[in-house]
Amino acid sequence: LTPEEIKIIKYVAEGMTNKDIAREMQCSVSKIGKHLSHMFEKAEVNKRADLVVWWEESLQDNTTKENPIEKTDTETGDRPSLTPEETAVMDFLEQGMTTEEIISKTQSSERKIASILSTLFEIAHVTNKTELVRWWRGSRKDIASKEVSNN
Repeated sequence: LTPEEIKIIKYVAEGMTNKDIAREMQCSVSKIGKHLSHMFEKAEVNKRADLVVWWEESLQDNTTKENPIEKTDTETGDRPSLTPEETAVMDFLEQGMTTEEIISKTQSSERKIASILSTLFEIAHVTNKTELVRWWRGSRKDIASKEVSNN
């Protein structure tokens, strides 16, 4: 699941409607519906409650290769797969940029960058930007060393 899908499924688990989720995420109701349809396909379910159960089970079993949240994307070197926006924020953090500099560089709102950082903290299981950059560098090293050993 993408970080955006994870946010949506958390809202679904809280009992929010598509309209409420769209309002919270500042997007259209149809976009939420499209994300949910995509998640239903991934989970091979057709009910919101079943989707939540599938997601919660996948969280409990995060050591298996089939976990949709913890998969490694060996093509990009990201672990787990990040959106282009999240990857850009990570690259800027790795360059030592402050949050304010990232906001200026990306011309994004403070709220948008804060949301991206929050998602990244959750994905990496860390609580600050220093740990996040360390995780990012470690993820890339892990992927690079696996690629070298496979050649």
